[in-house]
Amino acid sequence: MGSRFKTDFTEIRLKNKDGAFIKDEKLMYSLGVIFTKTLSHYLAIDEKELGFGVKRYKNYRTIFIYDTAKGGAGYASQFPMYTEEILNEAYDVL
Repeated sequence: MGSRFKTDFTEIRLKNKDGAFIKDEKLMYSLGVIFTKTLSHYLAIDEKELGFGVKRYKNYRTIFIYDTAKGGAGYASQFPMYTEEILNEAYDVL
């Protein structure tokens, strides 16, 4: 991925019940939608202020959430601070 503008982002790796990193790209895209919607709701910001993507590694996939504002607004980097709350809210949505 390339860009001319810097922004804030958080990369999320998930494991399944067996402890292996998740490879299912469709699952990661679905969770990316839920995580960005939930994070924006939790922070009381417009959903358009966050974006996400799925990065492919050799044996697994990750979700990266980023701020859409040039230079970043610090929203995406708050995911790790409120992970438990966001996951609980996302679980309720699902």
